Amino acid sequence: MMKVKNKLVEEEISIVINKDIETVFDFFCDLRNDKLWRKEINFTTANEIELGAVAVENSYLSKRVSNYTSELICCAYMKNERIIYETLPDYFFLRSVRAVEFVTATATKITYKLAFDKAIVKHGLGFDLPHFLVSLVAKSDMKKYIHGLKTILENKN
Repeated sequence: MMKVKNKLVEEEISIVINKDIETVFDFFCDLRNDKLWRKEINFTTANEIELGAVAVENSYLSKRVSNYTSELICCAYMKNERIIYETLPDYFFLRSVRAVEFVTATATKITYKLAFDKAIVKHGLGFDLPHFLVSLVAKSDMKKYIHGLKTILENKN
């Protein structure tokens, strides 16, 4: 398995969620909630959300790799502002930046940035895909994810 940064795929998407910033941040930035809005997540185990905390994430990459496990570390944390997770060096590179921004007392803008080593696609599928196609699929999935996240949060009591 390749463990170094290869060609990175980087995407970013934003949306406004009609919920207060603290509720949005607490849910969006807790990796344990990802299985509720990201279809490929089987489960995530983590302790408290804090700088230096390590989470174990198990994902469905494909039928070929249905239980891919990686470890992510919280490398930046600013409550009700942003959190950044990166994989530890023994795994394919992935960086997730999750930011929240106050709009009104009942509305919060979220920005989800993702960067990952395209080599993980080859690992999952057994063959490589063109960069533009991986980027297109990633962007499409991210749009679905944040719309699902918005629905979950806006219906949350």
